[in-house]
Amino acid sequence: MILHFLQRMAELDGRPRTLQSTPETIRGAMFGDRPQVLVLLAEVDDGVVGFASYFRTYSTFLGRPGIWLDDLYVEEAARGRGASGSRTSGASSSTDDMGRSCASTCGSAVSTWTPSRNSPAVDS
Repeated sequence: MILHFLQRMAELDGRPRTLQSTPETIRGAMFGDRPQVLVLLAEVDDGVVGFASYFRTYSTFLGRPGIWLDDLYVEEAARGRGASGSRTSGASSSTDDMGRSCASTCGSAVSTWTPSRNSPAVDS
């Protein structure tokens, strides 16, 4: 499912041949003993319509941990129905391995960057 969403993102970016992720690399990075990236699935009407992937960071400047929202994808038919907003709030309130809320250790904001070519996301 995640690979399907990554393939769609690569197509939308005009770079379908540059995607190097495989089911094996995704499984190892997301579901191994020490996950390198965390994933939230977006659901609308009991169906998975997208995902957000993020990983933990640490700001030496701020002196506190944070998260980097790496990918955020929602199927076109589900856009505008609140799926992406629920994913970013889920990322900011997810719990870390020590059981602390990321919102309390990372701050309550999640910073994002959106390419200007993605005008529907930029304008919302």
